[in-house]
Amino acid sequence: MISKGYTVIVVGLLAALLIAAVAVTAGCTSQSPPQSGTRTVTHASTQATPLPKNVAIEVSAAAPTRLYLVEGGCNYETTVEVLNTGQIDYSNIGIRLDLVEGLLGSVRDTRNIPIERIVHGDRKIFTVQFSGDCDKQYRVRAEVS
Repeated sequence: MISKGYTVIVVGLLAALLIAAVAVTAGCTSQSPPQSGTRTVTHASTQATPLPKNVAIEVSAAAPTRLYLVEGGCNYETTVEVLNTGQIDYSNIGIRLDLVEGLLGSVRDTRNIPIERIVHGDRKIFTVQFSGDCDKQYRVRAEVS
């Protein structure tokens, strides 16, 4: 037969485990805070600004530079400058960059750069790498969306 003291200890341990389980899972139904390094935007000013047909965003890309990879093959690197020349701020725009072969005009690689917000007069500069063939000549084509 189990002693009365042993029963009290078992019941006490079970109660403690139950309380600990409730305490640990109490916050599981709420939304967790953002992780370090991420941004949560909740104010209304981040709504996408519709882009007019004559958008005042200028994009320029330097001629791509060939980079030889240790494992073989090549990447091409370019510096891209985005400038808001207009009088309004733009939100949630995208810059599509295509690595285009010079002779045929075929697209070899594409990169998309999201820009959360660019105020009037602001300039953003990015370095972008593309995958390409070592024996080809390329140029970069940019499009604002």
